[in-house]
Amino acid sequence: MRWLCIVLCIISTCGFSQKILNIHYYSLFGKHKTHQLYNNQVLHYKLKGQFRYHANKVVNMQDSLILFDNDKTIKLNEIKALKIPGIKLNYILYNSALGFLESEVFYHYMFNTSKVVTEQGAMVTGIIMAAGIVASFVQDKHIYITAKTALRITELDFQNLTK
Repeated sequence: MRWLCIVLCIISTCGFSQKILNIHYYSLFGKHKTHQLYNNQVLHYKLKGQFRYHANKVVNMQDSLILFDNDKTIKLNEIKALKIPGIKLNYILYNSALGFLESEVFYHYMFNTSKVVTEQGAMVTGIIMAAGIVASFVQDKHIYITAKTALRITELDFQNLTK
C-alpha cells in the first residue's frame, strides 16, 4: 500500500493539464451546444476567404493560436467555419446497395430466370443509393462562426490557481 502511494505521488507530479478548444454554438433550432477539441485530434476548418476545408492535427493551443503538426499556425479569428465529421453512413449505404444488386443478380443466375435484374430490385438499389447521397450531405456537422459562436481555449491548471 505504501508503494502504491509513492508511485501515485511520483506520477501526479509529472502530469500537466491539457488545453481544450471549447466551441460554443447554437444549433439550427436555437439549442445551445458545446463541442470540445483536445490536442492530437484532427481539426477540420475553413479559413476566411477560402472555399475548401483543411484538416490538420492539433499539436498545441495558446491564447488565440492553434499550432498544427505541419508547423502551421492559425488565429481563432481567422476561422470561418468548422466541420465535425460524423459516422460514415454513406459508405455503408453504398456498399449495401451494391450488395443487394449482387445478390439479385446471383439469385436470378442460380434459378435461370429470364431477367438478370428485376424492376423492383433496380428500384430498391436506386433508393438505397439516393439515401447514401443524402447521407453524405447530412452526416457531418458544419459550424459557421457567427457573432453567437464562441471559440475559447481553456487550460484546466488547478495547481497554479493561487499563483
